[in-house]
Amino acid sequence: MDNEKKIPSEFEAVSFGDSYGIPESVVRSWYDYSSSNDWHVGGVPIRNWQGALMSWNGRRLKLINIQKRINKGESYDYKEERRPRRFPQGT
Repeated sequence: MDNEKKIPSEFEAVSFGDSYGIPESVVRSWYDYSSSNDWHVGGVPIRNWQGALMSWNGRRLKLINIQKRINKGESYDYKEERRPRRFPQGT
């Protein structure tokens, strides 16, 4: 059972998203996208659908924040948004 991929029902996904404040329209668009790709991302089966949904929402929020900055006339530099490296380069 552990090796089988768990495909959520649309109701399960919407309920999960609601518990984290993710709009239903976002959950449904993620669900439609994932099911249309046979529950694969980059050719790899989705093993953790909750994590995949949270990542989808995180990217959406990041894009919204970028658009807000651009609309305010602020410059946007992708390098500012990058996470720091865990290890120094060259090691």
